[in-house]
Formats: sequence, C-alpha cells, structure tokens
Amino acid sequence: MLCYPTHATHIYQGLDVTVFGALKKYWSEEWDRYKRETGEEVSKHNFLAIYGAAHIQALMPTIIQSAFRKTGIWPYNRDVVTASMMAPSHETSHQGNLPLTPTTPVRVVAQAFHSLRDQDLPSSHVPEGLPSPCTDHEPFSVPTALHAAFG
Repeated sequence: MLCYPTHATHIYQGLDVTVFGALKKYWSEEWDRYKRETGEEVSKHNFLAIYGAAHIQALMPTIIQSAFRKTGIWPYNRDVVTASMMAPSHETSHQGNLPLTPTTPVRVVAQAFHSLRDQDLPSSHVPEGLPSPCTDHEPFSVPTALHAAFG
C-alpha cells in the first residue's frame, strides 16, 4: 500500500479503527487500578507509569494485526470496505444554532449578514428584535446596522 484512496483515510486508519479503542480501554483499566491501589489521581508525576502499562497492553502484535485485517489491508480483502462507507457525507445542517442567545454585538453582526444573504427580502427588512437602523427608503446594510446598534 503506497497510499490510501482519496477521502478514505477514516476507513483505513488502523490506529483509529482498532488500536486507539484498545488503548482507551486499557488506559481506563490501568487508571482505575492505580487509583484503587494508591488512592492517588493521575498527575504529571505518575502519568507515564500508568500510560506505559496501558500502551504495552494495547500495542500487542495481535491488536496491530487485527487493525490491518479489520481495514482489509492485510490480508487484502476488498469486501471489508462497502460502497456505503465510501459514499460522500451528507450535510445534516446548513445553519448553526447556538443554545444561548449570543451577546448583542455578535447577534447584530450575524443578523446583518443573514439579512444580506436573503436577497429576496424587501429593502426595509430588519432582523427580528433589532431597532430599525434604516429609514423606509434606505436598504438594510451591515454598516448601517452596526452604526445603529453601537452608535
């Protein structure tokens, strides 16, 4: 294997597919064991001892070989990667939503840009919740909105 196919590294990365999962499991076990035996939390002084024990368990030849097998790289198995795995991702959202109402400056700027994006809106449109920064004959614009909000 000289290189991975385009946009497929998430499928063929053996570390991500197998090894890191095992490392996470062994890390949790070693951390729990250390805490149970010593009563101490992980610190910069004991991290390498705890991680080292997990690392030795996770990077065993059998786990590394299973990563190659699970990704179909060795032994080569073209049936491991299905067409659905290679399909382009689907956009699930076209607009971000924050759980909290952003602060006034952020809200004003975001609403001003959203207004400019919506070209079919009447020129007198002002985003909901904002004082009118324009007269009825003046189109809404980012500088005008910012000036109205901040003076």
